[in-house]
Amino acid sequence: MFVISMSLLRSLTWAVIGSIIIYCAYRVIYNAWIHPLSKFPGPILCKVTNVPYAAWFLGGRQPYKMTELHAQYGPIVRVSPDELSFNSAQSWQDIYGHRADRKILVKGRFYDGGSYAGIGTKSIVSERDPSIHRQMRSYLAGAFSDRSFKEQQGLISMNVDRFIELAGLKSELPAGFDVVALLEMLTFDITGDLAFGQSFNCLRDDQYHPWISISLGALAQGALVEVFNRFPTIAKLCKVVLRHKIEMMTADTRKNEYLALDIIKRRILADGTRSDFLTRILDERDKSAISDRQIAAHASDLVVAGSDTSATALATCLHYLLRDDAVMAKLTTEVRQSFAQYDEISNTATVPLKYLGAVIEEALRIYPPLPLGLPRIVPEGGAIIDGCFIPQGARIYRQLVP
Repeated sequence: MFVISMSLLRSLTWAVIGSIIIYCAYRVIYNAWIHPLSKFPGPILCKVTNVPYAAWFLGGRQPYKMTELHAQYGPIVRVSPDELSFNSAQSWQDIYGHRADRKILVKGRFYDGGSYAGIGTKSIVSERDPSIHRQMRSYLAGAFSDRSFKEQQGLISMNVDRFIELAGLKSELPAGFDVVALLEMLTFDITGDLAFGQSFNCLRDDQYHPWISISLGALAQGALVEVFNRFPTIAKLCKVVLRHKIEMMTADTRKNEYLALDIIKRRILADGTRSDFLTRILDERDKSAISDRQIAAHASDLVVAGSDTSATALATCLHYLLRDDAVMAKLTTEVRQSFAQYDEISNTATVPLKYLGAVIEEALRIYPPLPLGLPRIVPEGGAIIDGCFIPQGARIYRQLVP
């Protein structure tokens, strides 16, 4: 029988501990002073580990922390070992713009998710391959054209009318009401009508549809995935320890996906008199060989991406208007001088209202509905961003919160 002596066991233990310490020391030294991004300024802890970024991200403070770091370190900040945040105007064009003389900066792994991603189907939101994404943009373009929006005016107006009516009723309540929740119901009803071909009826029922609750919960899951991607060993451990919980969350997501697919199939079989996003997509269905599952993935992600962000923008507008009587009075005057009655207001009729446009743009600037920088990966050979050479493989983005 083979017996390990205590002295040998102690030696092995110390060898393992020593190896871990040496490896960690090496990673700290390499990341802080040798790494290709070592020349860029940033907190020393951010240079050597993903822990600070993960804490800010999960705590919901990441955008505001980035703003603080830019105020302290300048227009380019190293926020994790392989990640840079920019905040200049030129960096926006350099990171997200397209030029014929350089390679495209592809989406980062942050996008590895979205509806149906677990079974290999990507949407216009989650697709990272530039060539496939270009094809998607091509066949989805008609759904977002001026002509398409004009055709959808009736659906939008119907939901807005319902919102105005419900807000009027709730305004009589002694305790008031949550206008943000009501705005979220409005935007989900509109995007449901446009993307799925049927409303979620949140305003009618005065509550969220179960599909919405599960979809918003999936966003929180996505935040966890983004953090776990930074700590693969911890991620593997959590998959074992939290296996049952993960299976439950995955089951809810799959249930939502099947419901969305069923809605899409029923919409395809319906008559063709309705005009919405799907009308244009279905026009391209056979020509572009778009599967029902692919359409459902597009619709699901468009609803989630377009609803909460729109509600946030509207809530921001209302918040700042109610805080500034002069701005509210000026906007009220412009609207009432432009329209004699409520029925005259429409998408196209509001375009000439310059002050209204300025109010909306300022609200978007002050409080971006999606405040996170959208990550891109620097391609092979590196790239020039805001006049600086950035080595290949770096994860970069333009910070949005001012």
